[in-house]
Amino acid sequence: MTLKTFLEADDGREFIMLNVIKLHADPQPHPQTGEPTDAAELLGTYSSAFMGRLLRSAGHPVFVADKVGPFVDTFGVTERPDWTFTSMVRYRSRRDLAEAATYEGFPGAHLFKTAAIENTFNFPTQTRIQLFFSPGLLLPLLLFFVASLTHLIVMVRRQRP
Repeated sequence: MTLKTFLEADDGREFIMLNVIKLHADPQPHPQTGEPTDAAELLGTYSSAFMGRLLRSAGHPVFVADKVGPFVDTFGVTERPDWTFTSMVRYRSRRDLAEAATYEGFPGAHLFKTAAIENTFNFPTQTRIQLFFSPGLLLPLLLFFVASLTHLIVMVRRQRP
C-alpha cells in the first residue's frame, strides 16, 4: 500500500504512527549553517516544529522510549540496526497526517529530521487493545471528575452549620 492509497482511504478514525529510530552517533552538518551538530539537537529542532503543528490538530506523542537493552526474541530479521529509541504518535485522522506533512514549514523542518536520523522505519497502526486514554475519552472523564468534585464540595458546605 502506498502512502497516497493510505491517505485516500481515510476512514476518519484515529491512528498511531509507530516510529523506530537510529540517530547518527557523530555530529552531523546543520542544515542551515553546516556546523557539526548533535543528532538529538537536530531532531529536536524538527520535533518542535512538527509537534507544534500536530498538537494544533489534536495529535500528540503517546510515548517516546529509549532503547535500554539488546534484542529479545527477535527472529526472521536479517538487519538489526542499533536503534536509539522508539516513539508512537497519535493522529486524529489520516487527513491530519497529510495536513501536518504538507504545511508550509514542513520542508524546512524535515531537513533537520533527515540530517539527524541514520535509519528509521515507521508504519501506521490502529489499536486493538488500548490501555491509555485518547483525548476523545480523556476529556469527558476529566469533565466528569471536575463536576463530581464540585458537587461533593457544594454538598459538604451545605451540610455545615
